[in-house]
Amino acid sequence: MEDLHEVILMGHSYAGAVIAGVADRIPERLSKLVFLDALIVDNGQSVNDLNPAEVVESFKTAAVKNDNGLSIPILSSEFFGVTDPAAIKWADAKLTNQPYRTFSQKLVLKNQYGNKVPITYIACTGPELRAIQRSYLSALWFHPDS
Repeated sequence: MEDLHEVILMGHSYAGAVIAGVADRIPERLSKLVFLDALIVDNGQSVNDLNPAEVVESFKTAAVKNDNGLSIPILSSEFFGVTDPAAIKWADAKLTNQPYRTFSQKLVLKNQYGNKVPITYIACTGPELRAIQRSYLSALWFHPDS
């Protein structure tokens, strides 16, 4: 709609899968991918494949209880390491339920990961979520030409 070009596309957390999918489909519109403490989801994987089993089960159970499996109820920003009470109040007021399929749907790539769009990874380390830490460590070795 906006006819954007040279976009720097940033994804946080599960949105690592989203921006990888966008780069696979429309790389000509992008100038860079920025993974901000994001999961690196490989072709054929879902976010659930990277999450610890107890997190997957917790999210699935919460979604079923919430609205028959459509969405995960709001998690407080404290879950993601926000500790300042004013920041928690501000952030939590803006949060919405998370569609469950954003965690369970497999990423399907037709091209090489990143599709030749330059990639930057920014790791947040206080605290590190286990699934994201694994993505950060794999990003250290990632090279789009290999």
